Amino acid sequence: MQQALDDLKAIPGVVGAAIYQAQQGVLANNLPGLFKPEKLAGMGKLLNKIFSAGRLSFNDLAETSLCYEEATLITREISEGRYIMVICDPAANMNLLSMSLKMALEDLRQPRSAAPAQSPVTASPAAAQAADRQSPEVTPEELLARGPLSTPMKGMQQQLASVIGPMAEILFQDALIEWSKTFQVSITNLPHLIDLVCRDIGDNQKAKQYRDLIQSQLKLAAGQG
Repeated sequence: MQQALDDLKAIPGVVGAAIYQAQQGVLANNLPGLFKPEKLAGMGKLLNKIFSAGRLSFNDLAETSLCYEEATLITREISEGRYIMVICDPAANMNLLSMSLKMALEDLRQPRSAAPAQSPVTASPAAAQAADRQSPEVTPEELLARGPLSTPMKGMQQQLASVIGPMAEILFQDALIEWSKTFQVSITNLPHLIDLVCRDIGDNQKAKQYRDLIQSQLKLAAGQG
């Protein structure tokens, strides 16, 4: 894995590369130190959302390129939810980079040796009883479709769309999943959901705009409590 990244970095004009997995975060990278782990994780999360949104229109989407004045970010999908990101100078040889990326993907897609099978672990009776007491996971669709928070949550998602556009549904539902796993689904914990949404917006001005717009939804939710 690391060798594939180092081969890409050897191309003139390439700053470095990273491999991101949606559930595990950054798996490997050889980018300069100014690219902190949390920054790379944020980039990977955003690119995962871009791919998810793009697939709504283009089922065979395999690559994205984000072009800035000083750098170009190229992302290709290795497998579902796993991506390779390359940051390069806009003047880099894109034909050479494209061929090298193709070779890197072929290598990264090769099946790895399976890890030795682990002996099954039997849960203790106490652990089994605790698991039985846990409430089943609730999907974002279920939270938005019914229940006392359905109406305010739909309004929160609509207000988000007015701030950031078509990415709102994906961003809001991702935040909703994290919120429902971290906090009890209740009116009193809605401020935590808003905090997660504002964090994922990634723009202080837009986050403030969203908080201002959402006040009416919080009042509506409080009235239903």
